[in-house]
Amino acid sequence: MKILQYGMLAGILILGAVCVTFGTRVLAFGPAATVHYKDRGMTGEQLDELCEQQRQEKEEKASLPGQQGAGQEGKELPDITGWYRQEEQNAENPALNIETQTDRIGVWGNMRDVLPGELLAGSYVNSLDEEGCVISSALSEKLFRSTDTTGCTLRVDGKEYVVRGIIAGSGQILLNRAKKTDLLCNLEFRYQGKEYSTSAVRDFLTRQGLTNYDSLLEGGLYAGIAGIFLGLPVLVLAALVIRRGWKRFRHYQVRILPRNQTVSFLCQLAGILSIGCLLALWFWIFVRFPADYVPAGVSDFEFWIVKFHELSVDRQKLLNYQGWYQEAYLLGSLKQCMFGSLGSSLLLYLTARR
Repeated sequence: MKILQYGMLAGILILGAVCVTFGTRVLAFGPAATVHYKDRGMTGEQLDELCEQQRQEKEEKASLPGQQGAGQEGKELPDITGWYRQEEQNAENPALNIETQTDRIGVWGNMRDVLPGELLAGSYVNSLDEEGCVISSALSEKLFRSTDTTGCTLRVDGKEYVVRGIIAGSGQILLNRAKKTDLLCNLEFRYQGKEYSTSAVRDFLTRQGLTNYDSLLEGGLYAGIAGIFLGLPVLVLAALVIRRGWKRFRHYQVRILPRNQTVSFLCQLAGILSIGCLLALWFWIFVRFPADYVPAGVSDFEFWIVKFHELSVDRQKLLNYQGWYQEAYLLGSLKQCMFGSLGSSLLLYLTARR
């Protein structure tokens, strides 16, 4: 019997660790939204000019009389990362005479945000390094028969790159710095303000005349769902503790307190309030969705109909685009988080029942 209990406890800890590990990966994309265009976008030069222009406008507004600190919270400028993707590029290792196909991604901005995953060795390429690249572990194994290949040279469509870093990934992918004149068809916006919402991204794109995007990936939606499952084992554990405490209280109530309707009513009211406080606390800590998903009124059913329609349309567009690495990463991490959450919650319940 003790062996079984210890086994269930170990399962709870392992599944809980899985839930937390993959859930935090999803939460990292909470302040981000990514748009994809087929034949439109912006160049790196345009992005730099736009960010500089917005920075100057914000400084000018902040310097006006009576504007210092007023309305600035939650309205920080977004960090914008752009990239383009070229499929099935010829990659070769001249030293070993090995050739293969790879997807090449030209990045302008933070390379870490483009291809999520663990950096196994080396570092990402800085903004001035046009000769460096970061390759996936799958491409490294294919070309070099090893993942310890930082400093090695490879050739993609006749241009040589030096490997600066290796990132975990099953697909054959190479990341390099885009030129400032390259058209970036994918744009990721990261808002660090407290009032982030995808409406801010849509407003930004409207001002730039880039409203006809093909798909939109909302990191805040995935992070909100992940938050619910991250908090589920905590909710189950707290409910089990309250349940056991309630049973003990009822046991002592029979011995100590007088048995009448008033006392019974007060005890039941205290139990209901405890459950309500627990749910409110759990909701306040773990359930965090972007402002776009918070209706003006609880009974605003039309809001949910419109929102579900928008989500289904965006989801269909995402399914039609096969090269969405972030989508696959977020979906995979969210599934692992859900598996760990539901598994640990079930084991918690079964352990308490024994």
